[in-house]
Amino acid sequence: MIDLHAPTVIGFWRDRSQSVDELAATTRAFLDTLAAIDPALVPELLLLGEHQSGHPADLSVEGLRRIYQRRKRDDSPSGSYVSGYSVDLVHPDHRQRQSLHLIVGKTGRTPNVVNVTLPRPEHAVGDASELLTARVGDAVLKAILDHWNAERGRWSVSKYARPQEELVLGKASSTSWTERREARKRWAKELQIGWETLIPPQVRLDRTLLPAVADIETVPAGTLVRLGDAPLDVDFEDILDLRRALGYPT
Repeated sequence: MIDLHAPTVIGFWRDRSQSVDELAATTRAFLDTLAAIDPALVPELLLLGEHQSGHPADLSVEGLRRIYQRRKRDDSPSGSYVSGYSVDLVHPDHRQRQSLHLIVGKTGRTPNVVNVTLPRPEHAVGDASELLTARVGDAVLKAILDHWNAERGRWSVSKYARPQEELVLGKASSTSWTERREARKRWAKELQIGWETLIPPQVRLDRTLLPAVADIETVPAGTLVRLGDAPLDVDFEDILDLRRALGYPT
């Protein structure tokens, strides 16, 4: 279960059918990397069942193979796309709101997704206190990019995402149905900006328009842009500046 108000680190990519064996090995390696970043990222995770109740999961490679075999989604009757697999792993203490959500091994219009949900600030205490730092956030995003070869990715939270959506869709709310549809299409194509955002190579970035706080790093998947060193305290004007550097409306 994804907490829509908690910080999330998320990666997307399209059209990549993968075998159960490949997914199990990739997931195990990804979990190992998360544990190396901070053990609190991978506690004794529970596998979320159909009725939203968690139970202990065998997260060995063989255990993950069995999980993926049980979590196959129904393919298109026409055979035009592969629906892939859906797995949710959650923190044993539901108050922490930590989770790992995977929709992987699929083709078609909607993307593959790996989403690491971090605890809300009020719950990030004790062993979880470091999880909202720039060090951990940056490392988790890079782990998603490296292990899953994601084409898009970001570290964000709803207070950054919602105003951007309103910029695009809010202006079209009083216009015609056609204009609203076009606005939704534009929003779907735009990169949502977070504290850290992957800019793919094919997306034009005017670096002269970046805010002064922007920290840029080139990675195999493109360019990472971090807005300062406090993931939960980004000035929205800096987000607007990055949108301008991408040629988006502000």
